[in-house]
Formats: sequence, C-alpha cells, structure tokens
Amino acid sequence: MIKKFILVCFMINACSYISYSDAIPLIKNAVIGVEDIEINNEFIDQKEFSFAKFKMGRSGIAILTLAYINNGIYEWVSATNEKIYTFNGKIIKTEGLINNINILNIQDLLESSSSEKANLNILVNLTNPSAVVEHRLQYTFTDQVILEKVTVPSLNKNFVNYYYFNEPNGRIVRSSQYIHPRLPRIDIDFYYK
Repeated sequence: MIKKFILVCFMINACSYISYSDAIPLIKNAVIGVEDIEINNEFIDQKEFSFAKFKMGRSGIAILTLAYINNGIYEWVSATNEKIYTFNGKIIKTEGLINNINILNIQDLLESSSSEKANLNILVNLTNPSAVVEHRLQYTFTDQVILEKVTVPSLNKNFVNYYYFNEPNGRIVRSSQYIHPRLPRIDIDFYYK
C-alpha cells in the first residue's frame, strides 16, 4: 500500500511540470505528425548552399545544409548541429541523434563500383542500444531507382531502401531508408546548388 501511495505521489509530482497547453501540441504531433516544410522555387532561391530535407517518420522534419564533401562523402549539418553523412545518398554515419549509426568498414562501400555492388556486407555500429551488427546488402538497378535489400541476421530484420537518381548527372535526388532498429524510415530530398 505504501509503495502504491509513493508511486502515485511521484506521478502527480512529475505531471505537474507539464501544462495542458504544452501537452496538446505534443499529443497532436504524436498522433497526426509534424507539419511538412514546403520546398518551392522561392525557398530554394533563398538558400546559398546545397541542402537536404530530412523527414524521419511523422515526427521530425529538418533542413540540413551541405557543409563538406570529402572523397564522395557528403556532410549535412542541421541548425542545432546534428550531422548526417551520406555516400551516394546512403546514410553512413549520424551524430547528435538519439540513435546514431556508423558504418565501420566504410572503405568497402567507397571502393565498390556500381557493378560490383550487387552484394556487399557492411558492419554497422549502433548506439542506444550499443551494438555492432552486420548488414547484408543486395542491390537491384532499375531505370532511375536503386533498390537496396538489407538483411540484418542478428536482429532478424529485413527491409528495402530506395535511392532515386537524376539521369543526366547520376546524382541521388531522393532516398527512403531505414538505418537503425529504433528509428522510423528516413526520407531525404536532396537539393544541389
């Protein structure tokens, strides 16, 4: 009985810091999702540098600016200093997220050409939970889409990532990918200047 009383007192005390006016937007975002950011010509013209719109499930949308390109690896930085690194549109490393990833054998991915990339195994370091898992990648190429079938044997997970590219220059302009077992799908639209 005393344990239940202490638990109830703790819960009442914890809830006293969240007002009802604060709770309504949080509940709305959880149920409906956040409002989308419209990218139109005016928005693009206002940007000085290349940028990308990252949409994480229904709960998060952010604009990240291209900070650097080093050996084909693009570093995208948010206004609050989260960093996402991509190679050919694929997220290879994140910093500042609740759940981060880092591909450990990135050199294997960098050295593989499109024709060699039919099958590839990579090691991914996860945080929260902390683990190193193997991703078995199998690629299929279509007209303007690259399908990446991912098998994670240790987690008994399978999923498909999509990379859409622009035919004239071959750049990835959109991707839809899963990177961490505790994160929703991430959709990215790339805008190059």
